[in-house]
Parts: sequence; structure tokens; C-alpha cells
Amino acid sequence: MMFKRKSEINNDNADKLFINKGSSIHGTINCQSLLVIDGDFEGQINSKLLEITESGSVKGTINAESVVVAGVVNANIKCTGRLKIAATGKVNGEVQYGSLEVSLGGVSVGNLEQTANMRVVRSQVNLANITDKS
Repeated sequence: MMFKRKSEINNDNADKLFINKGSSIHGTINCQSLLVIDGDFEGQINSKLLEITESGSVKGTINAESVVVAGVVNANIKCTGRLKIAATGKVNGEVQYGSLEVSLGGVSVGNLEQTANMRVVRSQVNLANITDKS
């Protein structure tokens, strides 16, 4: 079921794909817009924009331009743009990013690597309006 809700990533022009709270999905997702995970996902994610909410969890591999983590991620992440770990976010895995923001309380376990070739990739999405709900 698709419904409107306020996302941490402010992108009014993007189509949005939701994995609702209580849902559990396994497989591969290729999404050219915003993917919001409120439920549980295991597998590979290829998305332009990704948000894992406080109730969301991801296991596997993530490839995205911009990522906001407020839930639990046990995955290797390749984020070509901005990675934000919110105060409630927990990341466990090998992480490559272009730019990084970690709110007080956010946790990362594993290797974090800023790569020079990723820093030049600029997001077409305005992430300035991301708010921390802590």
C-alpha cells in the first residue's frame, strides 16, 4: 500500500517507494527515486535516494547516491554522495561515502572510507532540509 508521509529526505519531485512497517522483503531493489524502508529488507539495494527510518532495518548491500540511516543497517554501503547517520541510526559494515554526517548518538561499527572519486559526485537533491528527530 502506498501512502504519503513526510520523509527525512526533502525531494518533492521524486517518486517514492515504501517498504511499510511490519513488512519483510528479500531480494534486489532497483529504484531510480526515493526508497523509504520502514520495515525489514534483506538483499541488495540500488537506489538514487535511500532512507531507513527508526523502525527500518537492512541486511545486505547498499549502493545509493544519498542515504539517511535512522534505523539499523547491517550492510556494506557505497554512497556516492551524502551519508547521514541520525541519532537513532546504527550502521555495521564496510562504508564508502562522499560526505558524512553523524548525529550525536549515531553509531557506526566497521570501516568508514571517504573516497576522493566519490566526493566529486554531487546530489541533484536538496538535502539541506533533513531534520534530526532526536
